[in-house]
Amino acid sequence: MLSWLVLPVPSIPSALFVKYHQWLCALKASRPGFAGCGLFVVLSLGACQSPITNGALPETMSPIAQESYSANILSLSDVIRKSPDDPSPYNMRGTVYGEAGEFDKAIADFTRAVQIDPSYFQAFSNRALIYTKRKQYDKALADLNQALALSPEYPVAIFGRAMIYLAQNKTALALADFNQTLEIAPEHAGAYYHRGDIYLADGRNDLALADFNSAVDLQPDAAPPYFGRGMTLLKMQRFSEAYDSFHMAAGRKSDFYLAWYYRGVAAEKQNAAKEAAQAYTRALSIKPNYQPALDGLARVKRAKS
Repeated sequence: MLSWLVLPVPSIPSALFVKYHQWLCALKASRPGFAGCGLFVVLSLGACQSPITNGALPETMSPIAQESYSANILSLSDVIRKSPDDPSPYNMRGTVYGEAGEFDKAIADFTRAVQIDPSYFQAFSNRALIYTKRKQYDKALADLNQALALSPEYPVAIFGRAMIYLAQNKTALALADFNQTLEIAPEHAGAYYHRGDIYLADGRNDLALADFNSAVDLQPDAAPPYFGRGMTLLKMQRFSEAYDSFHMAAGRKSDFYLAWYYRGVAAEKQNAAKEAAQAYTRALSIKPNYQPALDGLARVKRAKS
């Protein structure tokens, strides 16, 4: 569950953005092929929603991605050399390292940022994300709690803590943090989605459906909210709507075999054997040995004969 909408990159103060962007553009002018100017545009525009989720090691990157990664690291290292007592470029470079799966280097940079400025709550939150990805939950929680001690209404840290509680099956604590996240950041799609998941597991179907609908409205291109909505509608025996929602989920993630499987279930519940067989077959084309889909396909074939 940690793979979708985890911890966003913190926003970059506009003054810092201007200063570093000017430095990097000056470097670009003197160094052909330098890619640093665009980095801060990407980070600043994606400040509220861009999770560190890639995890591709530099040696496994495409040549273009490798070149961009190297140029961005070089540019940030130059900024650090020019201003070694400024914590912000360490935080930014740590983010680039984190996106590339260079977790030791990311932790080192975030650690340096908070050594320079012990009140830098965004860096604590970012380091917590790396610890979370390593399943070092105690360290992650310590960092998130420190971030929240410094900035009690920082929704990134509250949401991050909720995700850890969810991974630890501490659903009551997770639910409380998702509620708080949405009080502070009412357009946080991830909080709606994961809270909806908790409600669904608890049998509170109406609340789950409302949350999944909110997540769909906020993130219409993401597959998981449609899938969650479909599962809720299936549980509510609203099979036609569930079928449509699974269709939307499958259309947004090409290898989403579970969406195809449950689309088959929803079709079968409506006695639509042809559509059910097609959906089960599509699920099996993605995951050939998925036993529930094999069973479903056999079932509808028997019903036809």
